[in-house]
Amino acid sequence: MNKKRILSIVSLLLALAIYQNARAAIDLVSFTAKQQGRSILIEWETATEFDVAGFVISRNTNPTLIYEDVSDFIPAEGSGVIGANYQFLDDNVSEDVLYYYLLRVINTDQSEEQFGPILMMITLKDVFIPLIVTP
Repeated sequence: MNKKRILSIVSLLLALAIYQNARAAIDLVSFTAKQQGRSILIEWETATEFDVAGFVISRNTNPTLIYEDVSDFIPAEGSGVIGANYQFLDDNVSEDVLYYYLLRVINTDQSEEQFGPILMMITLKDVFIPLIVTP
């Protein structure tokens, strides 16, 4: 083999290695939060999952500070062919506090990716709508 051909093969292998390392472990379809009673329901859906061990939900009240894990490790259920739907109920929340949530993806090689933050605040105040009765 000549040197030019060897260089081409090495360049191709390097490009493939860089692409493989740059590829996201999941194809995230959605990552949402909504109030459920006095709790916050975090839901996410993946289209595909490559070499994913699982997920952790982290939370903070200030997006510039360190996030705290609020969920246990949630094992991955998808694969490279199909994704899955997940949810976590955060029931340790206070009214009228703005929460920031991150989705941490834990890969099988122990590397991590993060998605978010998403924001959510629960309110439990009663809303009164005036009732006007006309004769």
